[in-house]
This record gives sequence, C-alpha cells and structure tokens, in this order.
Amino acid sequence: MRAKRGILALRTATWAVLLNSVCLVWVLAPGLAAQDTETAQAAVTPDPLGSATGKSVTCAAKGIAGGKCYSVALTCPNISSTTATVKVLSPTGTPIGTVVMTSGSGDISYYEAAPGYGKVIVTSIVGAGYRVAETQFASGAGNGWLEGPASDGPRALACMYATLVQWVYTNIHESNTAAPYCATGESGGAAAISYSLAHYGLGSIYNMVELDSGPPFGRLDYGCLCSGTAPVSPCGNKSKPCYSAGGTAQLLTDAAYGNKDCANHTSTDGTLWEHDSIASPDASYSYPTTDVHVLLGGKDTSSAAPQALLFATQITTKAEIACVADATHDITTVLDGANHIISDVTTYCKLQ
Repeated sequence: MRAKRGILALRTATWAVLLNSVCLVWVLAPGLAAQDTETAQAAVTPDPLGSATGKSVTCAAKGIAGGKCYSVALTCPNISSTTATVKVLSPTGTPIGTVVMTSGSGDISYYEAAPGYGKVIVTSIVGAGYRVAETQFASGAGNGWLEGPASDGPRALACMYATLVQWVYTNIHESNTAAPYCATGESGGAAAISYSLAHYGLGSIYNMVELDSGPPFGRLDYGCLCSGTAPVSPCGNKSKPCYSAGGTAQLLTDAAYGNKDCANHTSTDGTLWEHDSIASPDASYSYPTTDVHVLLGGKDTSSAAPQALLFATQITTKAEIACVADATHDITTVLDGANHIISDVTTYCKLQ
C-alpha cells in the first residue's frame, strides 16, 4: 500500500505496525469481509447538501498576507442560514492541487491561527506548490458551524461545512479532476470533514484527508451517556469516549442541539445521538478515491482519540492511523506534529 514507508498490505482486516523515529503508524488494511461491506456501502444515500453563494471581499489585515478572500452565504435544510469566509492562498505558478484547511472547535478562525505552528503549516503547504483554502465560520455565540439548534445536532449542521467544501471545489478548484482536492482539519475541523465523508458523499471529490485529534463525534451516544468502549489506541491513550463534564466536546454537542441534554446525560436521547454520530448505523465507510489519514497525539488525554477510532477503524478503504508521541490534543503545538501534517499533505495529496 505504501511501499516507501515499508508497510506490507495485509490480506485480512488486521492492523500493520511500523515504528519510526517520529511516530507509530497503523494501516487499516481491508480484507475480504471489508470488501463485502464496501459493496453494501454503495447503497448508502448521502444527506442532501445545501446551497452556497459567494462573493469576493477584502481580506482582514492580520494574518498571512497576499490571499484572496470570499464571503459565502450558506443555506441547508431545516437549520438557520449562516455565512462563512474562505481565504485562498496560491503558490507561484500553477497549483499542484487544492487543500482545504479547517481549524478546531466550530472553525471560527483560520487554520493559520492554530496554536503553535499553524502559520508554518499553511505557508509550508503553499510553498510546496498547493493552493490553500482556509475556511472560517461566523462566530455567533462562538460555536461556528456547530451553532444550533438543529434537531439532528452536529450531523445536520455539518451540511454547512460540506456545502462550503463543495463550493470551494466548484469555484476555487474549478472542479478540476486532473488535480487533487484534499482537506485537513484538527478536532472539530476533523469532525466536519468526517461528517462530509460519512454522511454527505464528499468522498467523491476528496483525494486525501488528514484528520488530526479527531473526529471527536465518532459516537455521540458514547460521549454523552458515558457508555460503550472504543478500540484500543495504537498511540497509548488511556482515555475513554466519554465527554468530560464541561469539556469542549460536551459544550459543542449541547450547542448543536440547543439544549443541555448531553451535559445531563439524558438517556432517552441515546437513539438520536447514535443516528447523529459520524459512525452512525447509516454512515458510509467506503471512499475508494480518498486516502484517509488520522493523526493522534500520544499525550492527548481527552475523549478525542477513542472517539476518532470509533470512526476510523470502520473505514473499509485506504486509511492510516499515526501517532505523534509528544503531542497533546493540539498537535500543531509541537514541531514534529506540524512536520507530520505537512509531510502527509504534501506526500499524499495526489490523484488516487
């Protein structure tokens, strides 16, 4: 599968392990049973996308200079309309491809503002020849794309992100199938990308995605009810999928529904939360043209790692889980974490 990393593809649904100086890499190699699941996945009907209308605007003075900015009005079924901005940074010459970059929580700031090496990651990817499209949602109450209420919580609200990514593909990437279209995001950003894969059919346009420190909404019912177990983490994380009281994941879940049911562990919501999870009973796990990479911090003590594994380990097509041993939840704060993100994107953002 990835000969240059010395990883041997397995014929059964097991994990291969590679230890190097930077991290531990586990490749999820689908076998015959996974192929049967892949066939069944073809029947999954994606949730509907919304509509988007964009216009050019002046970029804010702060941040990386030289970009072109757009304001995009977004509407989706059964939720309030919102606005997002996209900052496009282009390399010298013809771009190799386009990389959508999304920050954590509700994505209320550009990825370049991510703690630690956010700016370095963005400028390095542009310097490697890729066009970067940074997303940012209206802050409102501070929850960005996760600002509810929505009867189906984050799953319904993720329509906004998926619709924005489709707009970028059509209007910035110009639907260019001869160049790769990729995405990377941390924590809540990883959740937005994962929803767009599992529920909105965007595996049809992504060539590669990098999911860092998440998605934290793998199973909402496990998080809110503190029930269920996750696969053992290859990164050594000992945390459970239960959301911590007053923690970011719990607060954002309640914001998405417009209530306090997650904080109150309301048991009657269990079936709803399972349906609204990324790894729900009707999710798609087959992305034949999308190379999925999941990157976890070895010192992340939050629920993000086990929640991410609840989704990642069900993917039946190309997927890889890697660990940055010295990173906490914000992988961008350590240099080897930043370098791993840069390396993954510039190595694997290519046509599959």
